[in-house]
Amino acid sequence: MITWMQRHRKYLVITIWISTIAFIGAGFVGWGQYSYGDKSGAVAKVGDVSITSRELQKTYAQLFNRYSQIFQGKFDEEQAKKLGLDKQALQQLVNQALLVNLANSYNLETTDKEVATVLQSQEAFIENGVFSKELYQKVLKQNRLTPVDYEADIRRALLIQKLFALFPAQANGIETSAFETALGIGDKFEYKVLDGAMVSIDTSDAALRTFWEGHKLDYMTPRAFKIAYITQDAVEAGAGEEELQSYYDAHKYDFVGPDGKILAFDNAKSAVVAAVNDKATNKEALKTYIAYKKEKLDADVKIVETTVREGDNSFSAETMQAIASADAASPYLKPKKEHGAYLIIKRLETVEPMPKSFEAAEADVLAAYTRQMRAEKLTELATSSLNSFRGTTTDGYLKRDATSGVQGLDEKETQALLTSLFRSRKAESMAQLPDGKIVLYRILDQQIDPVADANADQAVAQTKETLFSQSLITALAERYETKIFLQGFGQ
Repeated sequence: MITWMQRHRKYLVITIWISTIAFIGAGFVGWGQYSYGDKSGAVAKVGDVSITSRELQKTYAQLFNRYSQIFQGKFDEEQAKKLGLDKQALQQLVNQALLVNLANSYNLETTDKEVATVLQSQEAFIENGVFSKELYQKVLKQNRLTPVDYEADIRRALLIQKLFALFPAQANGIETSAFETALGIGDKFEYKVLDGAMVSIDTSDAALRTFWEGHKLDYMTPRAFKIAYITQDAVEAGAGEEELQSYYDAHKYDFVGPDGKILAFDNAKSAVVAAVNDKATNKEALKTYIAYKKEKLDADVKIVETTVREGDNSFSAETMQAIASADAASPYLKPKKEHGAYLIIKRLETVEPMPKSFEAAEADVLAAYTRQMRAEKLTELATSSLNSFRGTTTDGYLKRDATSGVQGLDEKETQALLTSLFRSRKAESMAQLPDGKIVLYRILDQQIDPVADANADQAVAQTKETLFSQSLITALAERYETKIFLQGFGQ
């Protein structure tokens, strides 16, 4: 999956952010430490528009959460590095800044009223059917945002929206007709499905060791950290009724029922008591943290030493990021809540990655070697068989949106084959399917049966808008100078 996404990431990177405001609730993910070369704290400058570290952090978090959804939660910092997620985030902001420069050159502006209209339409800030300023501030605080920053994001999104409104993309009759004609093309073809069972590979110990020797750096131990930590015992605040009521009044949006409505104080009381106790425990943990830093801990305080590895889920991603960001000058972390308890952590030492032994990496080596060799052997077989293969002929003419009609392939595989077939300009070729299969095909006949599509106009307009956007970004990149102040990112 990662390999596929690396190849196709340019299609996954969003260049226009009309939905900038959709990141509420996404959370923040860090990506390490970089040196800033601009005194203002900007990470880049495009024309007259600066890109701040806050914007980069927010965009990175959006991308990280989007990929995490695609991977169904199985996405971590290591995979993010492989995809160059930090660079993707920066490129998004650079493209956005290019558009803002153009909008500014046209003297386009957004008004306070327009920003207010957007805010009042967002469900995250609606209470009892109306916009709640108190809830708005609460939600922003939970997402580590300020109203000034959030509204600046909205202004920028609206500005870009206004810019593109100057260049409306509309379909004309000829374009729609061409689109519907393309949808109506059907091919009758002869095909043969090749899979891994048709080839044999050498999986001897010697073959695996030879492969491992050439790929040692692909099989590294994870980076690890030796740490010491103190677990803060839970504290009972012993809060009275008045104190509990006061806490509830100040934090009532934290206490909601299954229906999303705020619970009454009496119904939320047990949760309020727990929250007040948690606050007291955190306060005590902060005292322990200060004493730990000053080396003034009581003699009976228990300090545990252990080693945590990146990717092993011992701690949350946020805590692991904080541990990774600590250094010899600042090894102590403020209290982190893990598994219901507050931990005060000190980073002792970093254990850098090193190549695994063959024995430790053997299972992964076998999987990678088998996958690579099977693909190579299957490609060799397909290449040698292409001009002379004899296969099965489709019963009828298959259009590009067909999901059946090819024996031996399921719906997704059929779609992958037809996508490849209709994109190719060759009557005889091969299609590599995502699961490793290869299909040889030879087009025998073709017919056109134009399809009336109610969405054709919209599809054409979207295609034109996408092509225009890409061309506009390319042209603006030549007009406005881009300066990157982050080490390791380059121009």
